[in-house]
Amino acid sequence: MSYEEEEEDNAFIQMVSRNHQMFKNRNMTFYSKQGKNIVATILPTIPDNIIVCDGCNDLIKDEEVGLLMLEENHVWGTQCKKCISKYYSELSVVNHI
Repeated sequence: MSYEEEEEDNAFIQMVSRNHQMFKNRNMTFYSKQGKNIVATILPTIPDNIIVCDGCNDLIKDEEVGLLMLEENHVWGTQCKKCISKYYSELSVVNHI
């Protein structure tokens, strides 16, 4: 008989302004394999006004953006209000101070 310990769920939704610092000067690194080497290419900066929901891939145009937080200071992704309601309604929603 095996015993599996259940992990504590510390996830919550944190609402932040779309002008939050985390959405400024973003870029993406693309990794590829060339022969035996792994090459990192930094792609152009993502425009500050483009925020995409990680749940449904729609553009988030609201003034507030939901961040799915797995624990304090650990952002998992962005969520629109529709996806928060549909997938994360059991999580606490807190406003960023």
